[in-house]
Amino acid sequence: MPQAISPTLLNLLTPQPVRRRHYQHNSLSPAALDWFKYHFDPGGFNGRFQIGFRRSGEQGIYPLYTGDYKTLGEFLATMHVSKSLDYYITANSFNGVERKAESLFGLHNIVVDVDLHTDERLSVKEILEFPRKKRMSKTGSVAGNGNLEYDVFQGNPLNIFCQKFFRDVVAGAGAPSPTAIVYTGRGIQLWWHIIPISIKCVTWYQEIQQTLVMAIDAMLQDYPELAEFQIDGGASSNKAGYFRLPGTMNTVARRTVLIKESNQNTYSTHDLIKWAKGWKKDNVLPSATPPEPQTTFAGQYSDGDVYILKNLHTMGFFRVRQMIQLRILRDNDVGEETRNNMCFIVYNALLPAIGHDAAWDKLLSFNSGFKQPMTEVELHHTIDTAHKKNGYRYRNETLITFLGITPAEQQAIGLFAPSSPFTPYARLAPNASRNASKKTLKEDRNAKILALSQQGLSNVEVAAQLGINRDTVAAVIGPKASGYAEAAARFEAGESNGEIGQALGISVRTLQRYRKKWKETADATSAEKVFYK
Repeated sequence: MPQAISPTLLNLLTPQPVRRRHYQHNSLSPAALDWFKYHFDPGGFNGRFQIGFRRSGEQGIYPLYTGDYKTLGEFLATMHVSKSLDYYITANSFNGVERKAESLFGLHNIVVDVDLHTDERLSVKEILEFPRKKRMSKTGSVAGNGNLEYDVFQGNPLNIFCQKFFRDVVAGAGAPSPTAIVYTGRGIQLWWHIIPISIKCVTWYQEIQQTLVMAIDAMLQDYPELAEFQIDGGASSNKAGYFRLPGTMNTVARRTVLIKESNQNTYSTHDLIKWAKGWKKDNVLPSATPPEPQTTFAGQYSDGDVYILKNLHTMGFFRVRQMIQLRILRDNDVGEETRNNMCFIVYNALLPAIGHDAAWDKLLSFNSGFKQPMTEVELHHTIDTAHKKNGYRYRNETLITFLGITPAEQQAIGLFAPSSPFTPYARLAPNASRNASKKTLKEDRNAKILALSQQGLSNVEVAAQLGINRDTVAAVIGPKASGYAEAAARFEAGESNGEIGQALGISVRTLQRYRKKWKETADATSAEKVFYK
């Protein structure tokens, strides 16, 4: 008889499955962590910052982690960075877990987002290399002594931008030098770290940010070689917005988000507001002020725009027309993010009215009106979330912030926030007759609920008879008291939780709580009877 093989030997003789090798853990670079530690120091405003992520090919950004400076720093130090995801971070802090303007707590950074409209792929070396410095003699020839001068004509648009920015805006106009310049894969983000201030000081913050935008835009207008750069006003003005996290991937551009320049400056808003007011005094002349706001739109619609608005007879018509007018007013020359956002708004206005197929057809026509239209693949990515959710609705004030719509533009296209001083109509007063009618109907409904309940009907039966939700019934008759009393009587009769729940419409969990309370009451009563016997 053959001898049995031991389990250990059998395990050795049996072929084992090949274990897959784990992928290497990708972490943020030390430079990115140092950037975070410096720019997000709470400085007495220990609110919460948020990390968000977006899956490659999708439009929406989802929250990944929300925490204060300490906890978020610990999270980033151990975080796995996927190369198939885009990561973002808020520049300012919030007093809760929701990323919205109403929850802003502390202002920590000013960010100006500049898009680079070029298909040119820059190497990592080109991105990281600042323009070479040459020593120039008085005659202009390269020599061992002389002044330092940047050699910027290397064909690198990032270096050309930085050189002219530091020369004209920082040195020439006296603007503060950015604490970080971040290459996002498709543009540049200029970061200024400020001594953290309360959201109550937002007026100063906005004026500084707007003046920086004006100074940079004035520089861009002076140089044809910077024509590919465009300031994204919507992203720059969004105090609660996301910005790309250095050390992560831009999956669309297939480039790593890199820190090009960084220093250890921290600016006081007192000093910055002095610079902002002084710059505007010297540079914003009366002749250069914006014209008086238009009361009506005076632009010219194209055949494509007429096609978009044709046979559109819902409220979406007005929203779509506003977006068309805004695109025309801006001369079709907008930043990438604003272009994406405008297409997103148009699709959401069209979808409920005419359905996806027709909305997509009209969206293609709207997109074709831009000087640099999005590709169909990019459009699909832009509207993917809205298509799945069957569209979103936005308030006027949200759109104004979302798209960076100026007061003059609001006046021209007829898009106003309810509290805006530019609104040509007053806020509507409450409708007295409508409110009185609603009150009468509510009182009549409550009377019927009480009458049926007094007849012995359960909450479920009352709700079914009146065609309303049982929670509404419970809110009128007091569900806890009546529900427990009915359940206790049935406990006494020996009915099970399942039978009682089906009869009264009470959940099993609630009945378990009721039965525990009933049993404790019954036990206490029995103990009293024994004690006093």
